[in-house]
Amino acid sequence: MLKNIWFGVACLVIATLQAQVPLFEEIASFSRQHYSGWTTNDHLLVGELPCEGLVFYDTTDVTTLDVVGEFPINERSVVTLFWGDAMVFLSESHLSVIDASTPAQPRLARKQALPEGFVPYQMRLAGNQVIVGGVHRDNLVPPALLVLFRLDLSDGRAQFEPLHLPEPFPRFTDHWLFNEQALYVVVSGEMWRYDLDPAGMPENRRTHLMEGMYDPHAPVFYNGGVLVNSQDGLYFVDGTDLSASRRLTFFSYPTHSLTVHGDRAILLDQWQIHLIDLSNFNNVTFEPQYGYVAQSIHAHYDGNRDLLLTANQDRVNLVSPLLEGTLAHREVVLRDFISNFEGFARRDDLIAATASRRLVLARPEGKGALSVLAEIAIPFYDAHLELVGDILYVQNASGFSDRLRLYRVTDPTDPVFLGEFSNHDFAVDGNRLVFLNDGPSPTITVQDASDPANLQTIGVIRLPKYETYERRYYRGLLLQEDLVVVGNASWILVYQFQEGAYRFVSEFEVSAFASVEQLEKQNDHLIVGLYSSLALYDISDPGTPRPLDRVDPQQVTTSRRPLAGVADSFVYYHQLNEMLVYRISDQNRFEAVPLVGSKGYSGFRLVDGRLLAGLNCPNRLAVLEASLCQPPQLTAVPTGPRFLCDRMITDLIVEAEGQNLNYQWYADGEPVSNGAFARLTVEVTEQDVMYHCEVRGDCGVQVTEPVMVAPTVCDLVQGYALWQSDGRFCDTRNPSVLRFVAAMNNGGDCQL
Repeated sequence: MLKNIWFGVACLVIATLQAQVPLFEEIASFSRQHYSGWTTNDHLLVGELPCEGLVFYDTTDVTTLDVVGEFPINERSVVTLFWGDAMVFLSESHLSVIDASTPAQPRLARKQALPEGFVPYQMRLAGNQVIVGGVHRDNLVPPALLVLFRLDLSDGRAQFEPLHLPEPFPRFTDHWLFNEQALYVVVSGEMWRYDLDPAGMPENRRTHLMEGMYDPHAPVFYNGGVLVNSQDGLYFVDGTDLSASRRLTFFSYPTHSLTVHGDRAILLDQWQIHLIDLSNFNNVTFEPQYGYVAQSIHAHYDGNRDLLLTANQDRVNLVSPLLEGTLAHREVVLRDFISNFEGFARRDDLIAATASRRLVLARPEGKGALSVLAEIAIPFYDAHLELVGDILYVQNASGFSDRLRLYRVTDPTDPVFLGEFSNHDFAVDGNRLVFLNDGPSPTITVQDASDPANLQTIGVIRLPKYETYERRYYRGLLLQEDLVVVGNASWILVYQFQEGAYRFVSEFEVSAFASVEQLEKQNDHLIVGLYSSLALYDISDPGTPRPLDRVDPQQVTTSRRPLAGVADSFVYYHQLNEMLVYRISDQNRFEAVPLVGSKGYSGFRLVDGRLLAGLNCPNRLAVLEASLCQPPQLTAVPTGPRFLCDRMITDLIVEAEGQNLNYQWYADGEPVSNGAFARLTVEVTEQDVMYHCEVRGDCGVQVTEPVMVAPTVCDLVQGYALWQSDGRFCDTRNPSVLRFVAAMNNGGDCQL
């Protein structure tokens, strides 16, 4: 038998000229972090500073709350739980076990990579077993399916194994829990129970419809069953007989936490503590509500001390005794923070940004630093900012109120408040300012803003008042040159300055399913930011706009202002915590642009070639220089399929051009341990294997098409003899010889 016969590999030479893509380099930043999450047991309170680390507080003496240890970690958690004296830290890519038995010196005991392509959302512990739940990365669009993986924490060599549900849950939820007997999953008005076999695998699904249950969350085990809080009440589900389920209370609270101590449920909503007596299911009663927990994101009850500990981004509340006696409360402020920046404006080197109900004015100073010049309290969380000359416009964008504030920032260390106006949106172009006022008589008011302290009305556009539900609201406003464009639900109205006044010239519907949120214009293109998509129109003739293209990023944006800038034919779109970029092609079409490091933004805006951004890991306000660069160019890729005889090897080679290139080969979607080079030598196995390579550079990533390497049965003696003959490979009909020839020819077929 011949062994390790090597075949030279022909590469397909390709000419791919990829267009340039944006590249962002951070040049300055400012950070004052908050705690993004907490984990507690009866003697430790652990706060997480995103992508910086964990801070350990000793709660043995709650009068001091001393810091006793720190643990650096450059990831952001999805969920963190205590497992005995250890902490299980679940990030987007790994599960880490941190030994906290000596809090002054916590150490990493284990770090396990999550399965490839898995996006985690929830984690639960029972005994030594941990189950993480989420979705596959290629199935993020609703209705995404719930995916579960299990890991034995007591076995240091154990790997994640999938839990294959006998009847898959039809839609995603992160409200589930498990014990040794069963897995319970709850969503909408249903509870699903899967028995767990001795190996811990789900079987025998049972389902029960919970009449009236809406938006369930925070399930916990109680008295042989499951307590489920929802928007319309607290439910109890019998753990064995699902049909023996009942609603215990009627209320509507957006609950952060539900814990049980004996027959008392402690329910924490955004503002208050609620105590619920469960001792008599026929007469479940509420006890006093305590309003000491504003904006809390975590709660822990210590039954030994009758102490409830709640925590938010910067402070801890201690309430005791809770169940008996006179209530005492103490608040401990742990840090001063400002984070989750979402609104931005810039003029020259002066930067304005909003976060945490504060307005920050800053300026780059020295290498890599932003110097804060002023901080101003504002009455809303998110804002739309414009900085024109010495005037800063600050418009509420969080949806809770409709106000516009004006500040003079001639001296940015001492901003001067000029006034506040009631309106629903605004736009500014030079010395012209327009207000959108929605209501019984909707209007757009045109103001002369040459003296912002004394605005003068120079015109009024009276908007149509639509009686239908679908067109009740106006949102999205654009003022540019002689045009005023406004959104009305899924419609757009265009007004043009003619004969001394703005006159209606056109109206068109963009989408029947999504509302207009924001409008931008570049040259003759009108870019429409909708709630979940982008649309492109030719507005060279405002009287007859023409639709050109529309794209659907397939997820819902969380921003009322999803368009973060248009420059050099690139459109920047904010979706969830991710930056999406589209290029407007010469054919007037949106082309998706691949970016490196496109995630982790709380907000961003492109202004004059610089990206102002709120970054999440760690939380900071950053200024990034924008430039265009060339993504990797694939000049040669391996071809296939390749059929090889037993123990034969072949080389897979990719050739590329670009800046700081890195290679990673994958076999059936899993990284190859020695696959960090342009050449990969593989030996045929008993199964077909699909190989592909990711080539990453400073400006993006390119992925080769998969190539199959497969085994074939070869008569090596006869085949080798023919191989050494005059090359008349195809004169024989012997299948073994044909397969051998195909293998020698890198998958090429004989032409009979």
